[in-house]
Amino acid sequence: MSDNIFTDDPARQFFSPWWFYLLFGLNLIFLSILIIFFPALLSLIVATFMMMDGLLLLGLAFTVLKIKRKSGKHQPGQGATIVS
Repeated sequence: MSDNIFTDDPARQFFSPWWFYLLFGLNLIFLSILIIFFPALLSLIVATFMMMDGLLLLGLAFTVLKIKRKSGKHQPGQGATIVS
C-alpha cells in the first residue's frame, strides 16, 4: 500500500477540478433556462444556487482540512519526541 495520500485518496478523484467545472456549467445552463421560462422565480433560483454552491464549498473545505491533517503527519520533525 502506498503512503502517498494524494494519489490514493478517493476524495481527490471526486473533488478533482473538472468535476467543479462540469457541475458549475450544468448549474448555470439549468438556471438560465429556468429564468427564461419563469422570471418571477429568479430570487428563489439564485438563493438555491447559492445554497448548493455554499454546501459544495463547505464539503471541499472539510476535505482539504482532512488532507492537510493527514499530510502533516508525514512531515519530518512532526510528532517525533526525543526522550532524554
